[in-house]
Amino acid sequence: MDTLTNTKAALHNKRLPHKTLRGCAAFFAALLAVFVLSTSACRELPLDGDLAGQWKLTQIQFPDGTVVTADETDVHYRFYRHLGTFFSVKYGSFKANIDYNYPKLVMDFAAGVGYYPRAFGIIPPEDYKPAEGTPMVVTYTISKLSSSHLEMTSDQGVTIIARKF
Repeated sequence: MDTLTNTKAALHNKRLPHKTLRGCAAFFAALLAVFVLSTSACRELPLDGDLAGQWKLTQIQFPDGTVVTADETDVHYRFYRHLGTFFSVKYGSFKANIDYNYPKLVMDFAAGVGYYPRAFGIIPPEDYKPAEGTPMVVTYTISKLSSSHLEMTSDQGVTIIARKF
C-alpha cells in the first residue's frame, strides 16, 4: 500500500508543475488582456472641450454690415488640440495654431491664410504685413459655445456663427 501511495504522490507531483504552468499562463494571458483593453480604451481627448470638432459656418457678419449665410458659403472650421483647419471646396484650405482659453481664441496663421481669407470670415489685423513675412494673428471672443452651437467675434468685428458638423 505504501508503494501505491508513493506512486500516486509521484504522479501527482509530476502533474503539479504542469498545472502550475497552466495557471501561470492563464494568469499572464488575463493580465495581458487587461493591459491591451485598458490601453486601447484610452484615446486622446480634446483639450478644447466643446470647441473641439468640425464646425459648419452658418453665418458670417462683417463690420460693414455684409452678412453671408450658409447658403452662400461652404466654409468649415475644425479645431483639435492646438490646431485649427479651415477649408472650403471652392477656396481650398489652410491651418493655424490656436491658443484657446475660454472665452478667448487666438489663431496664429504663421503660413498666411491663402488667397481668400474674407471668404472664411477672417479679416487681417491692421498691423499685418505679409510682405515682411510676419505671421497673422487674429483674436476671437466667444460669446456662445455649446456642443452644437458657436458664436464668436474677432477683434476686427467679424462675427462667426457656426453649428457642429
